[in-house]
Amino acid sequence: ELGKRSDLLMDLLLDNKVNKKIITISPKFDELILSGGNKLVGAENIKVKTKGHKRLFFDKETQDDVVKAIEELTKRSI
Repeated sequence: ELGKRSDLLMDLLLDNKVNKKIITISPKFDELILSGGNKLVGAENIKVKTKGHKRLFFDKETQDDVVKAIEELTKRSI
């Protein structure tokens, strides 16, 4: 579903009102996503200091950001 032309991503581009329920987290540099990142219009887009696509999973600061994002999304849905 994360391919550039996936139906899901195309739907999100065309109807981005649900994007306010999404938080993206991307590294300072991503060797796999070279087009400038994964900014999603209408979403909360967090850029972390980590460099590298796979390093996001192992970086303590990023792990903390993921927990904060989950807590924030949980609050929004209450």
